[in-house]
Amino acid sequence: MQSTPTSLWFVAGWLTVASTPTDALPHYLLQRECHKGFALVNRSGPLPAIMTAVPDVDPSLLAMFEAPPPRDQATSVLGAASSFFSFHSEDVIPMPPIQRGAAVRGGARIELVYNGSYAGHATHIAFVVDAGVLHGSVPCGDTGARMLCTTCGDDEAWLKSSIWTVPVVAGPVTAAVAVGHSGLGTPAVRLARFTIDVLPRSGEALSAKARHGTES
Repeated sequence: MQSTPTSLWFVAGWLTVASTPTDALPHYLLQRECHKGFALVNRSGPLPAIMTAVPDVDPSLLAMFEAPPPRDQATSVLGAASSFFSFHSEDVIPMPPIQRGAAVRGGARIELVYNGSYAGHATHIAFVVDAGVLHGSVPCGDTGARMLCTTCGDDEAWLKSSIWTVPVVAGPVTAAVAVGHSGLGTPAVRLARFTIDVLPRSGEALSAKARHGTES
């Protein structure tokens, strides 16, 4: 019986170690009542080490936009005379991105968008918010944080964006996205964190500062 060269066993084992941890990223964040997941949006603490390393921070990975109204509300706005065939996507004016540190109305619907790439083998993504309603998500501890990831919540297996209804209580709120790629030559985990300010629930849907805010 011909034995497998030691070098081949070494390469196979190294490939397994290199790819397996990122596959477990969402489950890792959810462990211990989502301790690591909550740490991603905890503004009073440092970023957590994930899989023995501090995440590679890239603010460009997460963007925020004013979200359209729910489909049932959008239908009522269009009116009974409008039909699916007369409503074209090119008629919709794209909204400018919300800037870090911007102010939004309490209860506003925000679209969180992952701006990064997808690996050929697998890409695991987790959206986390520290308050409000992250649609289709699961609880992240008992602090009010929520998580939506590629292996949890209602949109398992594929994630590009999510809808976040911010709380009505005024004050800062934070969202984050964590991503892990399976494969070689990529950081184990990359992260973007985004904080905005919630205003009292009155006035315009989004303030002028939300549309033209400054980076923090």
